[in-house]
Amino acid sequence: MQSMYKNNKDALTMTADVIAGFYTSRGNKAVNQDSVKCTIPALTESRSKGAVAAIADGISSSQVSQHASDLAVMLFCDEYLRTSDVWSAARAGTKVLEVINLQLLAKTQHSQYQDNFDQGFVCTFAGVILANKKANLFNCGDSSIFRIRNSKISHFSQQHRAADEYGQQYLSNALGIRSNLQLDVQQIDLAIGDCFILATDGITEFISAEQLLGLFANCESEQQLQYACQKAAELALANASDDNLSIVAIKQHAADPRETVEYTSDGFLPLPDALSVGDIVDNFKLINQLHKSDRSSLFEVHNTLTGATAVMKVPSLSLQAELYHLDELAKEEWLIAKVDHPRVVNRGHCETTRHVFYTLTERVQGITLRQWLNDNGHANLQQVRAWLTQLVSALGALHSKGILHQDIRPENIMIDQYDNLVLLDLGSASLHGQQFSKSDDVLHIPGDMLYSAPEYFLGYWPELSSDMFALAVMTYHALSGTYPYDTSVAKVSNLKELHRLQYKSLLHNNLQIPVWVDAAINKACKPDMQKRYLSLSEFLFDMHNPNPAYNRVLPLIERNPVLFWQLVSAVLALLLIINWVSSSE
Repeated sequence: MQSMYKNNKDALTMTADVIAGFYTSRGNKAVNQDSVKCTIPALTESRSKGAVAAIADGISSSQVSQHASDLAVMLFCDEYLRTSDVWSAARAGTKVLEVINLQLLAKTQHSQYQDNFDQGFVCTFAGVILANKKANLFNCGDSSIFRIRNSKISHFSQQHRAADEYGQQYLSNALGIRSNLQLDVQQIDLAIGDCFILATDGITEFISAEQLLGLFANCESEQQLQYACQKAAELALANASDDNLSIVAIKQHAADPRETVEYTSDGFLPLPDALSVGDIVDNFKLINQLHKSDRSSLFEVHNTLTGATAVMKVPSLSLQAELYHLDELAKEEWLIAKVDHPRVVNRGHCETTRHVFYTLTERVQGITLRQWLNDNGHANLQQVRAWLTQLVSALGALHSKGILHQDIRPENIMIDQYDNLVLLDLGSASLHGQQFSKSDDVLHIPGDMLYSAPEYFLGYWPELSSDMFALAVMTYHALSGTYPYDTSVAKVSNLKELHRLQYKSLLHNNLQIPVWVDAAINKACKPDMQKRYLSLSEFLFDMHNPNPAYNRVLPLIERNPVLFWQLVSAVLALLLIINWVSSSE
């Protein structure tokens, strides 16, 4: 029997309080479509999220489902550890699985299996997070979760199966089959000695819960758990299991020395009262209010332990009851943690336990690009090209992680004395299509309407080129102080209105820029997303290099539409006069 452990073993660092064991094998099948992973951060880590274990089972009708199961367990364990501490483990795990579900769904929709999900990127999933004196259980499909406590075993998961009209059983729920994830989430108290077992149906349908109890009840070390997992798989195989064999066991071996934190019933840290300069929150002293809106307040804060400065964001009192808004703020820390790029804002450091709801980012020195434009007027082409190069690099880093920024505008860009830019504010961003503030019955425009692409107003699914549109509009604005469509984009509600949008050439403003630069910006912010550049790098290249396709004299209607229509009116008037004279004769 060939043992497989689909995980980087270096990521598994055992601690005194939690131990784990695992085993996975293809059994009598040609391919192992199961996957398991367990991640237990060291107690010395300043930002511990607890211990995570996950198991996934690919559907047998698909030839690619093993990739789905590998992706699901890898992302669940890795991404959960990046999420914000303002989320409880249960809410953070749920948000991560919602994103994973959309990723798998998108992989199928962009593959040859788009018309047959039974052959696509689909898998069942079961996971457990031991954190904050709680066990958080997640289930989607027909894998099983058991708990052993005081020599008794309990089954904590439901089998998501249904029967057709002929009585044949089929899988009714899994990751990657529908956009609206149906997930069972449970949160139960955690006691010392609790052992949680996650197993696929290749094991649970061929050995009983009592047999599992006999194998795991007295395991007191990682080696014993590992051996019990292997023996469970061997027993299932001996009992004629014809499926893959996968099992993972994770045990709260000793008391967790970390401080217990209280979360609300909705899964957030308690919301702070109204804050003002001089207040101290945890180890942060508020020294300056940077911004206040109807959505949130930003404070520059001083870390009393390290002396470092950071930016603290807290939700406005009027929106503290809006869960989607709180999710937006929490999501920002998660997405920033995914990206390590000098032109993208970094996450702020919090060395102690957080007790109330706030998020932290680094304090970026400089002024906003909006303030620069207010102080200096229009930028020249050389400056805009330098800025565009940096912003394309920043957006490329975001897009490579599946992140759409969705709020690119001068207010969200910092510029220092050396002309270096940093992209701020991922509060409106989406991750692999997951819109954290999206409502099914309300059209949501995540960014500023002057920069948002038309597809948002039409309710279409945004793509990478939606960020390109906003970047091109901002480039246009930096050069001219105006906008290519004024406020017309926000008024678009159907395709007919979309096709009526007319780009106003920068050459109308008597700017000394080449025709091909104006044409490049025009293409990057085409109303029809299918007509924009295929990539940001193409847009950037054409902003620096003459594209032969644009090296032409623009027609009069584009160079000077007012003069064009004046001439048209004059010609029509002349024709009317000629016609009148002819008829009078």
